[in-house]
Formats: sequence, C-alpha cells, structure tokens
Amino acid sequence: MIFMIDKVVKIFIFGLAFILPWQTRLIMVPGSLGGEYSEYGTLSLYGTDICLAAIIFLLAAKNRQKIFSGRWAVKRLFFQPAWFWPWAGFLLVASLSILIASDQLLAFQHWFWQAAGGWLALWLSGRPDRKKIAAVFLAGLLLSGLFGWAQFFFQSAPASKWLGLASHNPAVAGASVVEAAAGRWLRAYGSFDHPNILGGALALGWLLALKYLPRRPGKAGATGATGDRALTTRAVINGAVINHGPSAAIARAVINHGPSAAIARAVINHGPTMFSGMAAAALFFTFSRSAWLAWLAGIAVYFFLAAWWRPVPRETRETRETRETRSIASVRVCVAALVICVLALFYHNLLEPRLAASGRLEEKSKMERMVGWQSGINILKNHLFLGAGLGNSVRLSAQEPAAYRQPAHNHFLLIAIETGGLGFLGWIAFWFLLARAFWRAKNAVALAVWTGLTMIMMFDHYFFSLHAGVLIFYFVLGLILPLRPRAFGSQN
Repeated sequence: MIFMIDKVVKIFIFGLAFILPWQTRLIMVPGSLGGEYSEYGTLSLYGTDICLAAIIFLLAAKNRQKIFSGRWAVKRLFFQPAWFWPWAGFLLVASLSILIASDQLLAFQHWFWQAAGGWLALWLSGRPDRKKIAAVFLAGLLLSGLFGWAQFFFQSAPASKWLGLASHNPAVAGASVVEAAAGRWLRAYGSFDHPNILGGALALGWLLALKYLPRRPGKAGATGATGDRALTTRAVINGAVINHGPSAAIARAVINHGPSAAIARAVINHGPTMFSGMAAAALFFTFSRSAWLAWLAGIAVYFFLAAWWRPVPRETRETRETRETRSIASVRVCVAALVICVLALFYHNLLEPRLAASGRLEEKSKMERMVGWQSGINILKNHLFLGAGLGNSVRLSAQEPAAYRQPAHNHFLLIAIETGGLGFLGWIAFWFLLARAFWRAKNAVALAVWTGLTMIMMFDHYFFSLHAGVLIFYFVLGLILPLRPRAFGSQN
C-alpha cells in the first residue's frame, strides 16, 4: 500500500512540475471592480491546486499514524532551518490579516496559496529526485516559451479554456505590446497571464538549468546516470553476443550506431545547450525588462561566486558542482548571447524603445507604476500593523478607472501593504536568512537564482499577487534549498 502511494505521489509531482506554467482553471467567482471584470478579485480552482492537494492528501494518508501521534511532526519541526521561523511568523500575521480584510474569502485564497506553496518548497527540499523534477519543470517551461515564439511570430495569441489561455490581439487596447514606428507588436505571453511572468519564469529556469540539466558525459570513464546506462547497455549486449552470436552483434550495431541512438546522444550531449538558446530567444520575445535584468544579474552573480570560491581547501559537494558547471555555463552563456545578438539585429526597432524607456506606452507604464506605489503607501498608512489583507490592496486602491487597478509593482511594498509592518519584517528576515544559508553552503546557482528573484521582486508583484507567480516562486525555492532528509513529507 505504501509502495503504491509513493508511486502515485511521484506521478502527481511530475505532473505538477510539467503543468505548473499552464493556467488551466475553473473560475468559481469572477472578480469585479467598477462593474468590470478584475483578475485580482477572482476566485478560481486551478489544475495545479488539484495536483498539490492530491499530494498532500496521499502523504497525510501514508503518515497518518505518525501525524496523529504528534511526535513525528514535533520532531520534524525542531529540525527546521533558521529561515523557516520568520517565514512561519509572516504566515501567522497573514492569517490574522484575513480577519480584517474587506474580502475575507479572497484573502483566504491568497493565504492558502502561500501556505501550500511554502509546504511544497519544504517538501521538495527533502526529495532526492529533485533533478528529475526540475528537468520535467524545465521541459514544461520550454514548451510555454516555444508557444510564446509562435505568438510573437504570428502576432496573435489564441484563447483556450482547456489550457487556461486568454486571447490577445495587438490591435486591441489592453494587450501587452511594444509600440514602434512599424506599429504595435504583441509581446510573447506563452501560457501565462502577462509577458513579464513568462520572462521571469524563463530567466529563473535558465539559471536553474546550470544545476539541474544533465551534463555532457566525458569521452572516457563517463560517470553519472548517462555513463552508467551506457556501461550497462554495453555489458548486456556483450553478454548477448557471447551467448547468441551474430544476431546479437547486429543488435549491438543497431543500438550503438542506429538513428535512434544518434538522436539520443545528440539530446544528451547538446540538449542543455539547445535549451539555453531557445529559452534565451523566448526571453527576448517577452520584452520584459525586469526579466532581462534578473537574468543578467543572476549570471553575473554566478560567475563572480564561481571565481570567488574557486580555491577551496576542502571541497564540498556544492563547490564541486560549481567547479564542474563553470565551463559548461560559459558555453551556454555564449550560445544565449549569440542568439540574443542575432535577434537584436533583426528587431532593433522594437528593442530600442524598451531599452530607452521612451515612447507613449513607456511613459504611461512609468506613470501607472508611480501612481500604484503612491496609492499603496497611502493604504499602508491606514493599515500599518496587520495590513489590508492578502489580495485586498487592489480593492482599496485609488487608481482610476477601477477596472485597470493593479497591485503595487514591488513585491516587498505589496507585502507591507497587505500584511502590515509585522508581516513585512517577517518576510525580510526570511529572505535574508535564506541568502545567508545559500552563502554558507557555497551554492553559487542558488544565490544566482536568489538574485534573479530579488530583481524581479523589486519591479513586479506577480510572485505575491498571482497564483502562477506564487507557485513558481515556492517551486523554484524548493529546487534550490539545501537537500534536507528530515523535511516535512520526506521518505525518512
């Protein structure tokens, strides 16, 4: 029975990792502001929520005796790292803010996203198969990025209720576009609600690939999963040749030199580099400046730390991985840079207004952000300690028209607005203790991803305000946290 539960849980976690970029959902209560639809007030049930709830239910059923005894949970609780406690304090303050929220059901939905996402991160930190989970997540993310390619090239984003896709047309007001002399160009949305979310996810995915995509096996003495499989295949075939003669020799020739083997070798050897180039192209088509900044800052931090930690007297697993991936990362950066340079030559007329932040739409965007920040600060003054309630800042915003209201475009300011000063202090302590944990572990990729997350959080709100952003935020955290066998829900 326990074996079957483990198998089903594995199916659900791989399914969750793959569909995480896709927003299939059932809208329970449409949000409304000023008599028009508002995404920020909508109550929905997502397909990813169902997968996550199934995982939690199955693990609870598996460990029901330990949970009811209380000793297992208390024992796990004592083994939580330092950053866990300020995050738990933030979650407690967020739960109290539900009581004073103007829309308590909406606040509870956002609280559930935070609680479930935090549990997911802790659980992933105890999974020994995180590399496979990350590879599946990156495959689903790349699929979303390729869909963004098609949207940009065809200048159309079709709707699909089964895939959770909304229709976007560059000629219609409200679509995210780049305005140039050639007209309005639709930015790549992928499977997300906004190009900035696709860009942020791709930037983080590109950095995660430095750690989790398989490395190219050496020419001699190959090690790791790929090398082991190759050695096992040779041993089996050699035994078959001895036992069965010429027929097995023909089989060996087909396996080692046939078309399928060539394709498999090409994917294993060059797949990560191809991912880097294709993801960089999709990132370019989003025209998301915050995502570009996060990607560049993450790469800079990674190479700086890889050089800083190079002479180590006693090598750890993390520093060994950093040393092994440094040269591979250089190749991937060169490939991504080449792709972006070629695209910049073709689309320089679209790139210039985004980089210069000039033009009608750019000025409008800057004005909306400034008004949003000022409105958020005014709300914070009236809800200083416990905030306005999770998800409720948009309802209290003074921006007009009401249907165009958005959360403040700063993750940290938004936390202060919706959970007050107490929640803000808890989150800041959690975030910097997390960075300290990565620094002590000498995990260059984790600190690069942390830097990318911080850059996005400085200029956008979706990691706190939107379902896809919240889950991706905690999922990525779960992949970069130090492996902890005593995490909640682990096999031990």
